[in-house]
Amino acid sequence: MPWWPAGGCGVALTERLLGEDMLPHSGPARLVEAVLEVKEDRLTCRGRVPGASAFAAGGRVPAVALVEMAAQAVAVHRALRLGVEPSGAASVRRSGYLVAIRSASLAADDVATDVPLVVDARRTLQAGPLVTYEVRVSGPGSEALLTATLSLHAGG
Repeated sequence: MPWWPAGGCGVALTERLLGEDMLPHSGPARLVEAVLEVKEDRLTCRGRVPGASAFAAGGRVPAVALVEMAAQAVAVHRALRLGVEPSGAASVRRSGYLVAIRSASLAADDVATDVPLVVDARRTLQAGPLVTYEVRVSGPGSEALLTATLSLHAGG
């Protein structure tokens, strides 16, 4: 049972930090930090690329790393739909795979590390275990840094 209200209506949250077991990523590989809002078919969360990330050099990271942030956000949405609390352990964690980046548009070549970013992910299609999301990663001024369409396989 999802922790958001019944009927698929959304709820704005006081930022809910993710538990350590919510994603298989840890340390500087974890790019999503907190859930801001969730609905049956969409999620808004906060993340950042840590300066200690393997992607980072000189306080910057290639903007293409934001695709990983978006994929992690989609994984969080999937876990929430399976009934995992954001701050809880993902005892129902299951494998999932990014199988396609159908489109992607980056507004810059690189972005600063350790800057709060917002990910909006909206599920647009589901056919069995295949799920497609439209995603947007925005910077501090709400400017779109990445817009993309991601397809994932829910695994088995």
